[in-house]
Amino acid sequence: MKLLSRQILPHRGSIEILGRTFEENEKLLKNLIGYVPQEPTFYWNKSVSWTARFVSRFYDQWDGAKFYQFLDHFKINPLKKVENLSRGQKTLLSIAIALSHGARLLILDEPTAGLDMIIRRNLLSHIRKFASTEECGVIIASHFTDGLDDICDYINFMTRGELVLQDGKDELLDRWKWIHFKEGSLSASLEEQLVGIEKHPFHNSGLTSDFAEIRGQLTPRISRGDIRVENANLDDILIALLKGETNDWPA
Repeated sequence: MKLLSRQILPHRGSIEILGRTFEENEKLLKNLIGYVPQEPTFYWNKSVSWTARFVSRFYDQWDGAKFYQFLDHFKINPLKKVENLSRGQKTLLSIAIALSHGARLLILDEPTAGLDMIIRRNLLSHIRKFASTEECGVIIASHFTDGLDDICDYINFMTRGELVLQDGKDELLDRWKWIHFKEGSLSASLEEQLVGIEKHPFHNSGLTSDFAEIRGQLTPRISRGDIRVENANLDDILIALLKGETNDWPA
């Protein structure tokens, strides 16, 4: 995130964003990027409105009216000192700034951390609206996947600095499914292909990472009612990968 937003410099190689590199035109790219760090940094003893006036000097297309609309929507008092804002409000202030200067790429590091459920959904709605514009894009780093499947087109899972999965969201969710089955209704070889097996009083459940591969074997049992298929979500997939229950990590 810091490399993409030019907070730190690469040791080697270069980064191209929107067809340009920072070496070619750093100021232009920073005008086109809205960056929200995990830990926002402001002049804590200054007011929100002072902060807006300060940051507006750095952007060629600063829209003050839009900024104050976001403040009103997020219920942030412009006269309040930044140090008196909650952690969630500081994040929302960062996002209001990022959305108010004509950015074409949003880079968001844990944008929903510290937000309650209502504000979280509200924020994700704004991000979704931004992402729906053809000329705009969003990169989100988050430990929480709830709601992100409505926004993201591509998913990358990283653990311990290693990229363990990279795929299109639709392709990913098409492959990963929960299989709910009655005891004894699956062959031993087929059951061994499932991960995250859970035992319940009246049925068992397991995840498949390649539903298309086993669909044909399941169809007769689905028709008899012995098996039920349910969509997995991103949390289900992430947990299975983190537990190391599958080596199916397509690149």
